Formats: sequence, structure tokens, C-alpha cells
Amino acid sequence: MNLGGLLISCTNSITGLATFGHFCSGERTKRFLSAMNEALKYSSGFCVSDLFPSMWFMDVVTGTRYRLRRAHRQLDQVFDEIIAECEARRRNAQGEDREGEHDLLSVLLRIRDEGDSELPITTINIKAIIVVSVVVAPFISAGCLGCV
Repeated sequence: MNLGGLLISCTNSITGLATFGHFCSGERTKRFLSAMNEALKYSSGFCVSDLFPSMWFMDVVTGTRYRLRRAHRQLDQVFDEIIAECEARRRNAQGEDREGEHDLLSVLLRIRDEGDSELPITTINIKAIIVVSVVVAPFISAGCLGCV
């Protein structure tokens, strides 16, 4: 039995639920986590241009730049679908009680739409906040498990 894999899967499910809520389809959440995993895999690898910036062309030759851009496009596409689904759900529930809007994405979209804050929030900011929350959550839970 792979306990580490089960814990990561559980953490991802909880993080996905807290981030996207009950209304985001499980298939889209899985696609998001898969795209996120691929982006992390390629971005955490070795890039020649990180060590030698003048040799940026090596990343093009080795295909690293292409793989990173492809992973970024996949992640961005999934984000756009999830945000569009959440916005449609919010428009449909305009007159109804918004009791179910307690997931992170709905809260961030509401802050963006109200525009009352001193620092305006954009869709790009929302995507960045979600990426950081999804990337950091497994490390926090792993650190907590190490303390137990």
C-alpha cells in the first residue's frame, strides 16, 4: 500500500474542494490537477538557461521551452473553463441565496466583480492565487505529518 500516494491524493481532493467547491465537475478538477502536476514536473527540472542565461537557445534545442509553454497553455485552458463555469453558476444564482459560495474561487470572483478593494484583483491574479494555494497545500500537510 502506498501511503504517501494516498495522502497526496487526499490532500489534492481536499484542496480542490476548498478551491473550486462542490459545483466544479470532478473531471475538470482532475484535469486541473493533472495539468498542474505536468507544469510542476517541467518547471522544477533543470534548465540550462537558469544556470547560464547567455545559453538560452539550449532550452529551445532540448525542447524544454516548448514543454513549459505547452504545460502553461493546458493549465490556462483548464483555468479558463473552471472560471467560466463558476461565473455562469454565479449568474444563474444572481437572485437566489448565495449560501454555497464559500469556495476560494467564488470568493475571489466576488471580490473582483465588486471592485471595492484598494488593490484591484484581475483574473490573472485569481489564477496565480489558486496556483500558489494548490502548490503549497501538499507541502504544508507533509510538514504537519512529519511533526506528528
